[in-house]
Amino acid sequence: MEKGLGAAPSQAAKSSQTLVTELVLQGFSSHPGLQLLLFGCCFSLYAMALAGNAVTITVVSYSASLRCPMYFFLCNLATMDFVCISSVLPKAQASLASEEDTISFPGCTTQLFFLVWSTTSELLLLTAMAYDGYVAACHPLPHGSRVSPQLCRTLATARGSPTLMNSIMAEAFYRVASFLLTLASCGCITTSALHICLAAGRQRAFSTCSAHLLVVPVHYSAVLCTCISLASSDNPKRSKVPGVLCTALSPTLNPRIYSLRNTEVKHALGRLIPLSRR
Repeated sequence: MEKGLGAAPSQAAKSSQTLVTELVLQGFSSHPGLQLLLFGCCFSLYAMALAGNAVTITVVSYSASLRCPMYFFLCNLATMDFVCISSVLPKAQASLASEEDTISFPGCTTQLFFLVWSTTSELLLLTAMAYDGYVAACHPLPHGSRVSPQLCRTLATARGSPTLMNSIMAEAFYRVASFLLTLASCGCITTSALHICLAAGRQRAFSTCSAHLLVVPVHYSAVLCTCISLASSDNPKRSKVPGVLCTALSPTLNPRIYSLRNTEVKHALGRLIPLSRR
């Protein structure tokens, strides 16, 4: 939507007064010399996000040791990251690399639907992961019954919205509810960790909590900056950088925060690499 996010009606669409069929993409910069640099930045973010999430999905899918609910949600989160970053950045890169600065109205609404759906799904998955961490830290014995495979599948499949309007209307509620539930879960994990005598158990509990406390502020900070920039000025150019960060930053950082710093994932990846060479 604006060589990234956002779009404006073209002259042909304005003249019809009845049907908008095409939108003009608004560039990040009016200086042509910056187009190559912007393309490189978008391409780098997209490549890192695809690579990181592909590694996460592959490792979790092919490792028998990663069959607990946390990694099930992590694999679903990586899938939603794929959808989120692929809904906008490929078109943004294409318009940066060429002089094609239009998008069809159905194409724009399709981008918006998948963007809103994937970001809302990410919040629900983060909340589910926070709840799983809370049960594992505070109620470890009944963990298998409280977070059963059936519950995991229900939470994973219940994240979709059937229409664009329903998705947009529900997103505000999902964001607030997910944020509060995630904070509550992290608070319970921290309280429980303080009462754990063993250092290893306390470190594991804090590691689970710290991952959420890194991801959630990044996601909400980008969304908040976008909302503030849109509300504080009539100039849409000021919202472009936060808008791109909102779309690309979380999918790029999530696999590095949740997977590449996770000891079990790194061990599973180390076991898969020799098998791939056979």
